Amino acid sequence: MKELTDDEKYNAIVNRNKKYDGIFWFCAKASECYCMPSCKARTPMRQNIRYFDTQVEAQSAGYRPCKRCRPDKFISNPDKKWY
Repeated sequence: MKELTDDEKYNAIVNRNKKYDGIFWFCAKASECYCMPSCKARTPMRQNIRYFDTQVEAQSAGYRPCKRCRPDKFISNPDKKWY
């Protein structure tokens, strides 16, 4: 799979695109939680977003799972093609 650019990731967040759920996670730098791209919470300003490749990275950085999109309950589909 090709590496996503920050522009692609931000567009996925703005459009709440479920296709990117499980590909990356994000958080607003000031928040205490991390989210999936399809999260219905207010979109943070672009300059305040941190991206993570895994939930473990987000948790290691001190963020907890979002109570709205529940990324900790996400189950990936290994048969799904992500391109």
